[in-house]
Amino acid sequence: MNRRAVSVVVLAISLLVARGAAAAEGWYRDPSLVGDTLVFAAEGDLWRVPLGGGQAMRLTSHPGDESNPAISPDGSRLAFSAEYEGAKEVWIMPLAGGRPERLTWEGERAEVVGWTPDGRVLYRTRHFSTLPQWQLAMVDPADGQTTVVPLHQAWEGAYSSNGTLFFTRFPPTGSATKRYRGGLMQGIWRWTPGEGEAEPLTGEDDGVCRHAIPGLQSWWTDPRTGIPAFVFVSDRDGVMNLWAMSESGEGARQLTHHAALDVRTPTRSGETVVYQHGADLRRYDLGSGADEKIEITLPSDLDQTRTRWVDDPMDYLTAAHLAPDASRVVLTSRGQVFTAPVGPGRLARVTRRDEVRWRDATFLNAQTLIALEDETGELEFATLSPLGLEEPERITSDGARVHRFGPVPSPDGKMIAWTDKDFRLWIRDLDKKRSRQIAESSMDAFDGLTWSPDSRYLAFVERARNDFTHVRLHDTKSGDTFDATTPRTQSGSPAWSPDGKWLWFLSDRDLVSLVTSPWGAYQPEPFLDRTTGIFGLDLAGGQRSPFAPDTELQESEATTGDDGKGAEKDKKDDEK
Repeated sequence: MNRRAVSVVVLAISLLVARGAAAAEGWYRDPSLVGDTLVFAAEGDLWRVPLGGGQAMRLTSHPGDESNPAISPDGSRLAFSAEYEGAKEVWIMPLAGGRPERLTWEGERAEVVGWTPDGRVLYRTRHFSTLPQWQLAMVDPADGQTTVVPLHQAWEGAYSSNGTLFFTRFPPTGSATKRYRGGLMQGIWRWTPGEGEAEPLTGEDDGVCRHAIPGLQSWWTDPRTGIPAFVFVSDRDGVMNLWAMSESGEGARQLTHHAALDVRTPTRSGETVVYQHGADLRRYDLGSGADEKIEITLPSDLDQTRTRWVDDPMDYLTAAHLAPDASRVVLTSRGQVFTAPVGPGRLARVTRRDEVRWRDATFLNAQTLIALEDETGELEFATLSPLGLEEPERITSDGARVHRFGPVPSPDGKMIAWTDKDFRLWIRDLDKKRSRQIAESSMDAFDGLTWSPDSRYLAFVERARNDFTHVRLHDTKSGDTFDATTPRTQSGSPAWSPDGKWLWFLSDRDLVSLVTSPWGAYQPEPFLDRTTGIFGLDLAGGQRSPFAPDTELQESEATTGDDGKGAEKDKKDDEK
C-alpha cells in the first residue's frame, strides 16, 4: 500500500472517530412506530428517527416532560402527553413538527395509550373515576369531545382492525415487584363494543401479561399456526419477553428470550415490532425472528451531564457518622465519601472515581473507614483512608445476591454487622475474613443494630409474627441469639450504657385510652396517647436503676458515707 492510500485510510478513520465522538447515545423510551417512522422519548422530549436508526430529530423542547408518543395510523399526526401548562395532559401535533394543540383539560395525569379506528386518541385517566381508579377514555381531535370506555380498572389498550379492544387490567404495582403473582397481577382482556362483557385472555398461571398490540391497521398471521395473532409482553418465563397468541387467547408462544433485562412498551407496524430493552430500542421481525439493536444517536448538548454548581451539597447527604473519638465526621453524598473535622478545618474528598458509587460510609476505627462500593457491579465492603491518601481495599468479594445495608462496626473494629433486602442479618469477622448469617425474618428488615461496649453482643430489633417489634441479642462467642424483650409489646431503639451493664430501649407499655367509654353518637374508637416509655434491662443483675428517685436509704448513705465521717462533720457544724 502506497503512502497516499495509507493517508486516505487514516483520514477516513479519523473522520469516523470524530463523527462517533460528536454523536451521543441516550436513554430511549416509549417507542411508537408507523411504517418507517419511529418516535420515542428521551431527555424529557420527543424525537423522530427512521426505523433503520441514525441521528434522531428533536420534535419538542419544552422544559417540562413529554412522553407517551403515539403516531396516528395515517402517519400525519402525533399524540403525546406533556406538561406544557402544569399537569400532564394529552396534546397533538403534526408529525413533521409544529405547534402542539391541547386536547384534555383534566388538571391531572392523562397519559396517551394509542389511537382508535375512527381517529380518536385513546388515553388513560383517573379523572372520571370516584375511587379513584384508572380508566381508558377517548378524545376526538376534531371537536375535543371525550368518551369514557366502560371498562373498570383498564390501564392500557389497543384496538384491532375489526374494532375489538385488547386491554390490560390493573396498573403496574407501585413497588415494581419482579414476577408479581398477587391479586392485582396484570392480565390481558378482550372487549368488543356492543357485544357484552369483556373476557380475560390470560389467567393467574400465565404470569404478568400486558402491552397487547393486535395491530390497528391489520392482523399479523402467525406463520407457525396460520392463525391471526397479536403480540404482547409476559414474564411467565421469569423475565418480560415478547410473546404472541391468537385473538382467542390460545397458542401462546415466546418470541424473544432475554434473560436479564425486561422487554418494555412494544409497538408494531406490519411485521416489525420495536421495543425498549434497557436504555436501547430493539427491532424484532415477526417473519424471520431477527432481533437487533437500533443504532440511534441524539444531536443533543447533554445539558443534564454538564458539571454544575450545587448551592447546598447537604441536600444530597445520604449518610453521616462521627469518628469514635468525635474528632471527625464522615459524609456520604452523591455516591462519594468525604471527611471533615468537627471544628475548623478542611473538607477532604476520600473517593475520586466517578464510575464507582459509595454508600453508607462510617468509621471502622479512628484510622479507617468502611463503606459499600459497586465497582464489580455488586455491593461489596471496602476500607478507606479517612483522608483519601491510600487506595480503597475491598474486604468482601462474595457478590451479594441482593442489596446490602450498613455496615455497623463493633467498638473494637474487628467485626461488622449488616442487613440485606432479603431480611437477613449478617456478621463478618474481619480478622478471619468470614461472614455468617445470624438471623432471618419473614416479616420485615432488621434495624436498631448496636454493639455492646466490649464488642461481644449485638442488639437488634426484629418484627415478630404478631407484627410487634422486640429487642434481641446475639452472643458472638457462643453464637446464641435470644430475646431481650417480649414480643407481646412493641419495643425498639436499643442502646447500651457505657459500662455495658444496662440495655436501654423504648417500649409501648402505657396503653390507657383517652376515650373512657365506647358509647355515644359516633361510637368512638379507643385512642392511645403517649404510650412509649424508656425502659432499662439490668444485664448484671441486682443493680439499682440510675434513674430511680432516691429513698431515705440513699439519702442516709449520702449523708453519712461509708466511714461515718459525714455525720461527725455535721455534728461539729452544729456545735459551731
